[in-house]
Amino acid sequence: MKIAHVQLLPLMTGVQRVSFEELIRLNSQSVDRYLIYKESGELTKYADSVGIKSIFIDSLVREISLVNDLKAFYKLYKLCKKEKFDVVHTHSSKTGVLGRIAAKLAGVPMVVHTVHGFSFPAAQSKFAKALYFVMEYMGSKFSDKVICLHQDDKDIAVNQLKTKESNVCVIANGVNIDKFSPSAENDKNNRKVIGMVGRLWPQKDPLTLAKAGVKLFSSRNDFEIRFIGGGELEESLKEIIHEAQAQQHIKLLGWKDDIAEQLREFDVFVLPSLWEGMPLAILEAQSTKLPCVVSNIQGNNHLVKDQFDGLLFEAKDVDGLVQCLEKLLDDPDFADLLATNARNKIESSFDINDRTKKVCQLYSDKLGLNVNEIFNPLIKKVIQK
Repeated sequence: MKIAHVQLLPLMTGVQRVSFEELIRLNSQSVDRYLIYKESGELTKYADSVGIKSIFIDSLVREISLVNDLKAFYKLYKLCKKEKFDVVHTHSSKTGVLGRIAAKLAGVPMVVHTVHGFSFPAAQSKFAKALYFVMEYMGSKFSDKVICLHQDDKDIAVNQLKTKESNVCVIANGVNIDKFSPSAENDKNNRKVIGMVGRLWPQKDPLTLAKAGVKLFSSRNDFEIRFIGGGELEESLKEIIHEAQAQQHIKLLGWKDDIAEQLREFDVFVLPSLWEGMPLAILEAQSTKLPCVVSNIQGNNHLVKDQFDGLLFEAKDVDGLVQCLEKLLDDPDFADLLATNARNKIESSFDINDRTKKVCQLYSDKLGLNVNEIFNPLIKKVIQK
């Protein structure tokens, strides 16, 4: 059988890693695995290393573009007709809509979409909100199953987008708990490391963390902040750091291949996002036994319980973030308690093998197969971002 995941960019950030982690756990003896995305990149290297076939559609773009979107839709339709996929599994908002409609019209037996956070509730204008709402509404009508990462998104799908409740399910993200394991205590430095991993773009709001770091730097110097990732806000971050002369305390490290190792050097993880689905970055940090300080938004606050396994602050609240960081820097025992609770939770409820088997069960039920024909948790270790 043939299973294809449709993405947008060739990165190895959260959304792409979700696809990759699921695909490498499919039985390669019985399943031909495909990734469809814009162009060759970091994702291609990892896909090639485990025999996942990459197919590029260069007209896939993030922004609304009538010409490119029509081209991408036509190419996706022709591709689905030619390859006769058994399952097309889409991700991301606009790419997910184009992929679902094209696959369903091409006669693909099962079309699945994973919601990594609905974008229309957080849209900044009425026009953008209406446009994204209409797109998601259309996409839902061409889906056999819509996978939400938490109950709030399921409620949006059912109550606002009017998706049939029987077509919507909740399957939380998962993490490789062996790969993302805690560091030895004696590996830590005296200077505390506060870190963020993710794309440096408006949705992740890295500027709030940089501003909090500058404010914290004015009163203490027992820490450093590390940004792992890249993106369109990198120059803005450099300006903030330069103006505060905080180059020794706030560091931009770019993308790294060894995310698990990088996390083991952190003492605190921060994610100040404006909207999320269920961030893999938080799960990986919690699995690494880190206290997480995250914005109080849907997705984040489903993974972090305030004062139990992390701390919450209001989105864009620089002072609130500073207070959370000071609390953890000043009280290492409290920080360790939060971290221990986080790791225990991940071990019991967020194993990637469990998630992937649930996804494969959806495929199997629709196609009339035994789940063990598709799912294979016994994979070789793969080095990945």
